Amino acid sequence: MNNSYLDVRDFGAIGDGITDDALAFQRCSDAAFLENKTISATGRFLIKQRVLIYTNIDFANAHLIMDSGGLAIMEHPEQRKQRKQRSFSVAKGDFAPTHLIYLGTDLSGTLPSDIIDEYAESFVVVSSDDIYIFRNGDRNAPQKKSTVTLMTKYGRLVYPLSFDYSGSATVTIKLRKLPQSRLRIEAPSIEVKGPVNFPIFQINRDLVDVIGFRCICKTFDDTYYALTSCSDCYDVSFYGVNLPGYGWPAYQPGISPKAIYDVILNACLKMSFSNISGNTGWKTIDGNNVRNVSVADSELEAFHCHFNAQDIQIRNCVFHGKGCSFGTGSDDSVIEILDCKFMTRSWSALGMRTDYGELRGTLIVENCTFQFVDKAQTRTTCILVLDDSAIRLVDQPETYALPSNILIRNIKIFSKQACELISFPTEDHYNNQRKLLPPRNINISGVDATTAQGGISFDYAFLPFNGADSDVVNIRLEKIRMPPSRGFILRVGAADTRQSKVHFCLKVIDVDAVYGFLMGSKKSEIHIRDSSATRLRCYWGGHAQLKSLSLENVVVKVGSNYNDNDISLDTPQVGFVSVVDCVFDASAYKAATGNTLSLGSSTAHRSSNNVAIECYGSHDNENFDSLGRKPIIPGLGRPSNYTVGPDGLLVRNWP
Repeated sequence: MNNSYLDVRDFGAIGDGITDDALAFQRCSDAAFLENKTISATGRFLIKQRVLIYTNIDFANAHLIMDSGGLAIMEHPEQRKQRKQRSFSVAKGDFAPTHLIYLGTDLSGTLPSDIIDEYAESFVVVSSDDIYIFRNGDRNAPQKKSTVTLMTKYGRLVYPLSFDYSGSATVTIKLRKLPQSRLRIEAPSIEVKGPVNFPIFQINRDLVDVIGFRCICKTFDDTYYALTSCSDCYDVSFYGVNLPGYGWPAYQPGISPKAIYDVILNACLKMSFSNISGNTGWKTIDGNNVRNVSVADSELEAFHCHFNAQDIQIRNCVFHGKGCSFGTGSDDSVIEILDCKFMTRSWSALGMRTDYGELRGTLIVENCTFQFVDKAQTRTTCILVLDDSAIRLVDQPETYALPSNILIRNIKIFSKQACELISFPTEDHYNNQRKLLPPRNINISGVDATTAQGGISFDYAFLPFNGADSDVVNIRLEKIRMPPSRGFILRVGAADTRQSKVHFCLKVIDVDAVYGFLMGSKKSEIHIRDSSATRLRCYWGGHAQLKSLSLENVVVKVGSNYNDNDISLDTPQVGFVSVVDCVFDASAYKAATGNTLSLGSSTAHRSSNNVAIECYGSHDNENFDSLGRKPIIPGLGRPSNYTVGPDGLLVRNWP
């Protein structure tokens, strides 16, 4: 045998699948650590206790039958002593509040200089000892606000603090220097029998590569949290993992409802999963307090992170269950979902966690296909859900935030029911005084819904429920393709008296068959070009205002059941209106009724009072009155409504 290996059979393992070989495995592991060798095992072994692994293992040809047993990959106690893991409890009076603020990147003002020098290149966990967020408002389920990061020279943090700790009475800072080498775990196949009291396969060490892990768990009656876990570790990779036996009865007949998670993460930084097959579990991956996680080339049931998920990349994966959902990230976090296919059984594919209810930073969804199957076809489906009921709970942060930037590009949608691109919060979920921060930029482009049987919609009626004006939200919708028989339903703005608080800049470019329902405020702009529409309405309700409204190269084809509201852009308070090179086609109406239409003639007398209207190059399609340069949009502003300020912008003159 290779002298760099120790075989478990040399330490008493029988390998008949009947005799408990756990003690032989442990003796081999202890010896392998002392001799700096790799553990080797070939055959079938019964394991009835937890075995602690400290070195490389080659179990690729081993099949382990777990009956109350498991494998735990960790550092030997002597290794931890050598690397001097330290934990500091810092009282508020001992640190300057400016050093532990949100997105802070330096611990030099908090830790002693000798500790800063000694623990350069260390894994760091910063936690508040007295400030929590509560899952679903349950005070019996507190979650400490924690940051996972790396500290380099001079106390600099590679990843900034995820929370503001300056208000904490005490903060715990845990430091651990990184190991000198990586562990290679050529994992066994595992068959689960009997009770499970802890994870079957557990990683609690930095710098570990897990290759070829397989776990079969057909059915059992005992509860457990997760069969596979990674906790408090940095830079761990999984490759070629096959988890065929976990499940949930609604998805996989005959699988125990007690099997909940395939892999769970907690306080982990830089995790990598590739070539994973875990499509029968309740959740393939789940966790809290994780950063820099990548999942690629895998088939998953779902990937969810409840709390403090940051810098996630998912590429070339197939989802069979509840898709992806993350909560409570930071402003500098980026979550990317690229080249994925969602065969979701849920009504929504992507979303915020409904138990902690916040997602900051940037969300990018690109080159993905969404197909809603099974029970998802009984109700309206949704690509991205941001409407989170947890935000209305009392024991939650005073300020909530939706993603600052949402980019959805080049997606295909297959849905029998109507499908929302994004579901935003509704007033019913919020206390009127709680502050909720809206997105800054929403960019949706390249939506192919030509084979969808249901309609597609975008509805932005976000309200700043603390009673203040919202910031201006930039919304861009571009290249949305619909089947000829269906239109894209567009609703932007709040349809009530508080719409004057909602500010946006909406740009619609190259979109098929828009059904537009628009309402705005004094800072709002609407620009539509190179698109087709069957209905365009601006609600006004007494409080609607628009800074500007422009239509360019828009073909409006009214239907046979046209009424005066189908083209109703008579918001009473608008600063500037431009209608350029547009076609208003009422041929279908004339064919059905024999009548022609005169656009806006009933209120045309109000048009002469507009502050500024450009209307040229627009024309009818034989059935409207000749438009020429005549103002065609009635009631848009009056000279006394606005004056031009020193900066060239229009200033309103009403209360």
